[in-house]
Amino acid sequence: PIVTATPTPTPTPTPTLAPTATSAPICPIADKPLNLKIQCDPGKCSWSSVSGADNYKVSIIDENTGKPLSGFDPFKRVDGTSVNFGAETGHTYQCIVESENSCGSSSAAKSESCGITVSPTNTPVVTQTSSPTPTSSKVSSPTPTEILIVKTNSPTPESKTPEKGAQPKVSPSATPYPTLPKAGRWPDNIAFIGGLAVAVILIVAGFAL
Repeated sequence: PIVTATPTPTPTPTPTLAPTATSAPICPIADKPLNLKIQCDPGKCSWSSVSGADNYKVSIIDENTGKPLSGFDPFKRVDGTSVNFGAETGHTYQCIVESENSCGSSSAAKSESCGITVSPTNTPVVTQTSSPTPTSSKVSSPTPTEILIVKTNSPTPESKTPEKGAQPKVSPSATPYPTLPKAGRWPDNIAFIGGLAVAVILIVAGFAL
């Protein structure tokens, strides 16, 4: 008898599965701050908080020098949502803020610029006032008043006839008393005697009236 050889089946190899690659966990970075504002009098920078931020990195730039202010060089970490700074007159400033967590820092948010300007001194305006024109007041001279002087005749004294037995009153001033001449001068004695005779005649005439 013929013996037929039976082939031995070839075993099928079992495929080996390759290990699956595991992706690393993603670390989220916080968003950049919102509503960033700056004011210079007094100096203050503020913003709104964002979720996922552990703190904020703040830098205040003096635009006159291009460098951060002291205390913000290169930045300052704060937990809140505002910082104060000292501003100088004539300088302008800008605020730059980044959100930060364990995964890193966000993109920077930049504020507008602010500054303290010097107010111009108002120069007083001198208004020239015109001098008033002097008004000449004409003083009228008073019209001279004519004074009429009326000369009146003195009343003639009435002569009264003395009653019988009454002695006439002779005014002392009516009878002249001649001055006695000095002795030793004959012509003067004649004048004296003549004057005395006239006085006697006047006295007698007065009694006769």
